[in-house]
Amino acid sequence: MNPLKGTYYCKLDSKGRISLPAALRKQLPPECNDVFIIKKGFEGCLELYPLNVWNSMLDDMSKQNLFDPRMRLFERKYKQDAIEITLDSASRLLLQKHLLSLAGITDEAMIFCRGKLIEIWNQDLYNKSLEQLTEEEYNEMAMKYLGNALSNI
Repeated sequence: MNPLKGTYYCKLDSKGRISLPAALRKQLPPECNDVFIIKKGFEGCLELYPLNVWNSMLDDMSKQNLFDPRMRLFERKYKQDAIEITLDSASRLLLQKHLLSLAGITDEAMIFCRGKLIEIWNQDLYNKSLEQLTEEEYNEMAMKYLGNALSNI
């Protein structure tokens, strides 16, 4: 699967549904079958996984040491809010009220594609999360993580 790309802004309808933008839907692999797993993410966002990506990740997780109590605890916490959702005929996803509340999303959401997964944010919370990284730290991280990336092209 190619990495998902883009940032999108969506309005929630009165039932808590968002329309998945056409540009994003075109990037989804056919094996996704319009089925996703949504869960509480890190830093206050929601994480939306195409089902095939979620299943692959669970496969990797099952290869960890199941006798490690920290691993078991992590797995329980990581999976605890995971819910399967499906695109409806109008390309909308129904986001559960308790997840929307956890993420502080009320009437608008920001969708940020992060590789194989999709983050759904309250835009103000997203902006605040980025403020934690100074310009100097950002530059240092770019050198560390991307310093040689362009030389391989």
